[in-house]
Amino acid sequence: MEEGQQQPERPASRGELFSSVVTAYTINLLRAVEAMAAHTAMMGALPVIAVRLRQVPPEVLTQVPDDLKAALQMVTISHDEYDAFVYVSNVSMLVYHTTLFDTFIQDTIEFLLCLHPQSIRESAVSFDRVLKANSREELLNTAIKAKVRDLGFESFSERLRWLRKRFGVDCKLSEEASAEIAHFGDVRNSIVHDQGFFDFFIDGKGEVALQHRACSRHPTVVTRQDVSKARSAFTQAVVSIATAVMEQVLKEAPSQPVARMLNELRDGTSSAQP
Repeated sequence: MEEGQQQPERPASRGELFSSVVTAYTINLLRAVEAMAAHTAMMGALPVIAVRLRQVPPEVLTQVPDDLKAALQMVTISHDEYDAFVYVSNVSMLVYHTTLFDTFIQDTIEFLLCLHPQSIRESAVSFDRVLKANSREELLNTAIKAKVRDLGFESFSERLRWLRKRFGVDCKLSEEASAEIAHFGDVRNSIVHDQGFFDFFIDGKGEVALQHRACSRHPTVVTRQDVSKARSAFTQAVVSIATAVMEQVLKEAPSQPVARMLNELRDGTSSAQP
């Protein structure tokens, strides 16, 4: 090698490539944990500062400095506004945690299909795309993207079953963990696709009628405890899936940084840094 010429970069190992999937989940989870911490602080302060401020006699506010008075009046909210804030915050956090798990599964599937493109077997790529492809690699990437997109419409249980059948990824989730993942996946779908609280139907007289089926203020009931349970269930599933991929498919031990992240995720700590 001539002087001054750079050493070519060593191709990343399969384990190193897959570690990016674990790292991405960890970074996103940390963002969620930080958001939850801020949300907790705000929820603790709002009832005192905002809701109860409406009950403060006007003469008391005259004793407060003008700058502080203006700030306090800006954050004054009603009980209904506070209730709406709590509801939307909870459903948003549950959707976010569920989406992180969804993304992790999709990234894992895409990685394994790139590693073993012959596993696609059936392809939704049109003949027109085949004719227009400039290379074999472009055609493979198109087929992989199409397969990943198609699997994304399946439930979490079906995608985990597909991973086990196609690649032998057996993450050995307990029945309870599997049930929680399926449940929160259904709740996410309800939040995203159905916030209605009434149904139309044809009654016994053949007339169009309407009936309520949910609370108009809380169409999908989600508590802070639900958010915590969802986060725990999804995170433990990520650890199980990642470990199974490393051990059963890649036949590699995780690197020290990845092993540390998996251990911290398994222990429920939030300080896992890539």
